[in-house]
Amino acid sequence: MKKIITFILILMLAPVCYSYSLNGFTEQFARKFKTCEPYYEEVSFNANGRVFHDKKQITGWFGDYCGYKQTVRTSGVTLYAACAFTRSQVNTLYNALLIQPKVFGVDNKTQDIWDSYVLNPQNCKLSNKNLFKESTKLDKKYIPRF
Repeated sequence: MKKIITFILILMLAPVCYSYSLNGFTEQFARKFKTCEPYYEEVSFNANGRVFHDKKQITGWFGDYCGYKQTVRTSGVTLYAACAFTRSQVNTLYNALLIQPKVFGVDNKTQDIWDSYVLNPQNCKLSNKNLFKESTKLDKKYIPRF
C-alpha cells in the first residue's frame, strides 16, 4: 500500500517539479501570457538560505493593455508590481520567455528583458521602488528578480 501511495505522489508531483524552465518561468505561465489569458501561480523557493514566496498573476486584457501583477515576500519585506503591457510588449515579453539559458540562473536574458519592462514606470507601478533599485546594487543574489 505504501508503494502505491508513493507512486501516485510521484506521478502527481513530477509535472510540477519539471514544469519550470531554465529561465525561471513555467511553461504554463508562458502559454497563458502569450494570449494574456487570466492565470495565477504561486511558488516558494529557498535562495542562499532565505525563503521567498513569489505570486504571479495575469489578469487579462483591459482594453489594449494586458494586466500583470507580481508579489514577492521574504523576511518581512514585500515587493509588489502592478503592470499594464501593450500587445507589442506582450509579444516581446513572450518571446523573451522562449529564451533558455544554458545553466539555471546564469546569463538569463529572459530575466534581463523582463526587468527592463517591470522596472519601467510607464509599464508598472512598484511598491518599495527604492528597494527595487537599491537591492539590485547592494545584494543582487538575495533579491528575486522579475
